[in-house]
Amino acid sequence: MENEQVQTSQNVSILNQMKEFIDGTEEETVETCNGKIFLNCVLDDSQNLSDYDDLADFIECKQGKDYNGWLKDRQRYRNWRSQKMAVLRWKKKIKTLKLIRKK
Repeated sequence: MENEQVQTSQNVSILNQMKEFIDGTEEETVETCNGKIFLNCVLDDSQNLSDYDDLADFIECKQGKDYNGWLKDRQRYRNWRSQKMAVLRWKKKIKTLKLIRKK
């Protein structure tokens, strides 16, 4: 009887571990810091950073990440994408005008 209870409790603990693994509810232990690092990158005027202390508490940043580089790369991507879309819109407009003129 006691052996069956031990076996049952082991099965329950194994099932709970599998559930955590499948659900992704297992807590990761990653060191984070508040958002002052991120806000320094975003805000040009770092003297007024004290005005954003409450906001910095809600932002989590991972230590060792290059947020400034990521933001620059993101801006470069946005510029590239907007230029590409402008060219595509221009080509579509020209194509439409050519079709209208043929008629």
